[in-house]
Amino acid sequence: MPESVFSLGGSRFQRESNKNRCLWREFSFMRSVISHAVNPRMGVLRCVNHWREISIMLRENPRKRKMQLDNLFHSLENSIK
Repeated sequence: MPESVFSLGGSRFQRESNKNRCLWREFSFMRSVISHAVNPRMGVLRCVNHWREISIMLRENPRKRKMQLDNLFHSLENSIK
């Protein structure tokens, strides 16, 4: 009888990594990832109503470094003087 892909209580040994691989654990993890993607914690209506606040929280902080062209112009000015 062929071995089942998801053998109950069993796990396959991976020679290259020397670790047991549990397909049930991997399947459970992928199921939870897909479940959270399909059924997000925040509903669509709530997301639309609070989109302004959400977008503000997701924005990057302004960068503090100077632009490369400014640095180039500054160094060129100093080299000419």
